[in-house]
Amino acid sequence: VADLVFDDLLASGFIDEDGFISTGMQPYIFLAHIITGELCQRKCEPEQDYLGTYGHTFIVAHNKPESDEMWHSSDPSWIGKASMSQRHRFLVFKNLRWEYFNVISLGLECGSQEALEALKEMKDAATHWVSQAPGWSK
Repeated sequence: VADLVFDDLLASGFIDEDGFISTGMQPYIFLAHIITGELCQRKCEPEQDYLGTYGHTFIVAHNKPESDEMWHSSDPSWIGKASMSQRHRFLVFKNLRWEYFNVISLGLECGSQEALEALKEMKDAATHWVSQAPGWSK
């Protein structure tokens, strides 16, 4: 399965031959540009501090501004594009390897043990973040 997913992502230009997510302009993957620091979301800068030591492994990101604004829209043209909630955040691995870019592919190359450890760390990071960020449930 990993080879099929890899080959499809490679053929589509989403990853390079080494398995790293594209940071080019076509296709433009905004989260990849956030991970590399090429794109800075000013409203997210102070939110990074709430990750504490997890900030070495993860980054918090917002959706695109227009997607955040349309979170409550029932317009069919926004289905799959609008944010899932008013305060939707992404918790993203600072790892551009293709299998770390989406949790559905996590473990396809590194194996289930490493994937499980990464997901546990992600849960711990998210729990820590909401405990530190103002206005979130404890």
